Amino acid sequence: MDFEYRVNITEPAEIDLGEIAEYISEELNEPAIARSTVINIRKKIATLSFSPRGHPKVRDNRLAAKGYRWIGIKKSFTTTSSGGLRIAL
Repeated sequence: MDFEYRVNITEPAEIDLGEIAEYISEELNEPAIARSTVINIRKKIATLSFSPRGHPKVRDNRLAAKGYRWIGIKKSFTTTSSGGLRIAL
């Protein structure tokens, strides 16, 4: 029997996601990478609804006791579109 869990994304998390996309798109001038980054983050979040136990609990004991899980997101990428300059986040 398949069971789907409800995943709540907090308002601060949504704001952070928007700011990440804006930074990549505008500051790094990489709108395509900004879009793909947001899509990849949302896909990772979606995996929580089907297999939350596949992700470790957060380190904060109070939140872990409530069932909060941690998902890893790629920390860096490089771009060479700025005149050959490599930029890493």
